[in-house]
Amino acid sequence: MIRMQKKPFVFAVFFTIILFGCSGNASKEEHKEVKPASESAYKIIFSLGGDDFASQQDFATINKIKARVAARGIADVLSTGSGMGYITMVFKLHKENPLDSIKDIVREVYPEAAYRIEPIETVKSGLAK
Repeated sequence: MIRMQKKPFVFAVFFTIILFGCSGNASKEEHKEVKPASESAYKIIFSLGGDDFASQQDFATINKIKARVAARGIADVLSTGSGMGYITMVFKLHKENPLDSIKDIVREVYPEAAYRIEPIETVKSGLAK
């Protein structure tokens, strides 16, 4: 049981916790600038239209894209994965090849694809070396 003289102190502590816990500015560490890892590192994110993992057919299509990218020497495909209704392919373009080459291959192999291409970003500055 809390004594009467400690109630204002306890109330002040809870009020402070709630105030800083609910405001978006409590931790400045989370709001550091995010810098691109490399000007040529990108991820392409394909929307599958659902919320599940990719099917074997989806991966067969992605593997065709990977094969064409490799055959043309446009980029190094670093990884692929799926989940939550998306397939993500991470790649690093060779400096002499434009990003539009990847878009051309996607249009050839998977013309109905809903996708976006984003630069890869590093972990928040100060955390990665």
